[in-house]
Amino acid sequence: MTGNVRLFLVFSVASLACAEVGLRYFATQLATYSEQNGLPYVSHYKQDRGRLNLYRPGQEVRLAKPEFVHTRTANSLGLADREVSPTKAPNEYRILALGDSFTEGVGASAEATWVRVLERQVQARDPQRRITTINAGISGSDPFDSYEVLKDRLLPLRADLAILVLNNSDINEVVVRGGPERFQPNGTLRYRPGPRWEPVYASSYLARLFVHNGLGYNYLLIHPGRMPAELTTAGASILAAVDKIHRLCGEHGMRLLLVVDPSAIEVQLGRYDPEFDGLLKNIARDQRLRMVDLMEVFAADRIITPKTAADFYWPLDYHHNERGYEVMGRAIAGHVVDISR
Repeated sequence: MTGNVRLFLVFSVASLACAEVGLRYFATQLATYSEQNGLPYVSHYKQDRGRLNLYRPGQEVRLAKPEFVHTRTANSLGLADREVSPTKAPNEYRILALGDSFTEGVGASAEATWVRVLERQVQARDPQRRITTINAGISGSDPFDSYEVLKDRLLPLRADLAILVLNNSDINEVVVRGGPERFQPNGTLRYRPGPRWEPVYASSYLARLFVHNGLGYNYLLIHPGRMPAELTTAGASILAAVDKIHRLCGEHGMRLLLVVDPSAIEVQLGRYDPEFDGLLKNIARDQRLRMVDLMEVFAADRIITPKTAADFYWPLDYHHNERGYEVMGRAIAGHVVDISR
């Protein structure tokens, strides 16, 4: 190897290293959600749980981000909530909350989640009955997870009302994980495989720049040419999951309320992505289902508006802060009181 070749190789390696460092420092948009919150890279395709998305009973659940730290202790059902008596009192009205991290209440203390706000609001309006909420929201869940947990663990609680919260992340999660086929006949869980080149993408910002700007892949690491079909399939799959939850609730004497919770960006834009909006319109066509779109509620109440949205969500974490959950709980409470009469 000649001296010129060695010099060229050294220069090339040094240039690539400098470019990598520069991208990590300046191109913060290439950082994933977990990295923006001070955590390592986490693959969308990582399968790190069992068939049921639940915590271990007694597990300390630490919800820690740069903007907040909150802890819970998982109850005997594996939910990040207080214990619930298996015996329902004669004058007790039980409300079961299903959903992902926005239902679990990431970004707020246990007493400040929308579920607990809802309980206080409904109890104040209906003092003759004992109102009990059960927070079955688990971070990373989608409607298929909610159905499985409801079917396998929560029916004996004899809830009167189930509230299923939907948001735009549900579609993307189903695109990545698949629908009901992920739940294997042998009781295990199997996600769709990620791209083989993901380890390189995970370790290099230069690779990310090439993947996104050069090849056009989105943050799910799926090529745009495939996305329309993937989103259509995921939307139809979620619609079927909602129908299964509704039928299961009906078979066990529960009413079902669907709640749509917009992100800060969606509130600021005043609209949902077309695929998610299409799913909501399909749900709304089913006259059996009762749905509350909080985007419309926020706009009508003029509390969380495009100009004030940033005051109700954490800037880095994207979840609601306590003010946001307070507004969310109060908004849902009126509909719950109407249903429970």
